[in-house]
Amino acid sequence: MQGHWVNDTPYYRCRFPAEYALANHIEHPLSVFLREAAVIGEIDDWLAREFAPHRLNETIHDLMAARHPRSSASHQQDR
Repeated sequence: MQGHWVNDTPYYRCRFPAEYALANHIEHPLSVFLREAAVIGEIDDWLAREFAPHRLNETIHDLMAARHPRSSASHQQDR
């Protein structure tokens, strides 16, 4: 997704290559536009929860785990 402005209003735009849809046998419009105002409150709330002081260490751990995937069993042992 990428940022996109329409009439001074922020949107997120997803361009989906037709070749990808055909190769993976799925239907998808070529472009989808999502008005930022429709999701920004939920995104802000989620970020506030994930980066709350009492969750910060766990969130950093989760981000590092996503960057360097390993088995879920190993991930669970670390917690």
